[in-house]
Amino acid sequence: ELSDIVLYAARRNIPLTGVTRNADSLLGKHATHILLLPPVPEADPLDCAPTTSTTLQMALGDALALTLMRRRGCSPEEFHRWHPGGSLGRKLLTVREIMHTGEDMPLLAASALMPDVLMLMTGKGFGVAGILEKNRLAGIITDGDLRRHMGPALMDKKAKQVMHADPVVVNEDTLAVAALRLMQENKITSLFVIREGKPVGILNVHDCLRAGVE
Repeated sequence: ELSDIVLYAARRNIPLTGVTRNADSLLGKHATHILLLPPVPEADPLDCAPTTSTTLQMALGDALALTLMRRRGCSPEEFHRWHPGGSLGRKLLTVREIMHTGEDMPLLAASALMPDVLMLMTGKGFGVAGILEKNRLAGIITDGDLRRHMGPALMDKKAKQVMHADPVVVNEDTLAVAALRLMQENKITSLFVIREGKPVGILNVHDCLRAGVE
């Protein structure tokens, strides 16, 4: 298999970097650059099975990859773009990738009456309503807010009178694992995602768990 690749590259003048401990091998002779491994024996009793040599190749490959990451200034976001799967991908998942947007967001104007707020909260299923003033997130109403304002006059109030301001929010580039930790620390199940003060999404703790974020 390696011979076919070497000959293909040679016919098309494709540069090759060869990792080998034999500079006189087919790979060594045709490589543009040679990275020579030390001529140490294999670890198996017969000195035949690739053991020591494969370990050396892995170590050299890791060293090259890490050096390249540092030279290019690879960021977590860039790493996740190229490696979206597995546990590493889940650790680098951003809020933007799993948040709910558009019509899914439970949003109402600050002037809305509480019956409309209750219908919105029930229909959207997040247990929270975002309250807007001039298209910016002015506050939120949660199940806890409803209990604190429970009384005969609740249905006559406007959303602004019941909401609490300065809710816990994140931006789109926040890592999902950080957003989950924020929800756990504040004992909340949902939070809004904002951009320049305006809500662009909402995230629920179950969204993080479904995505494998822990």
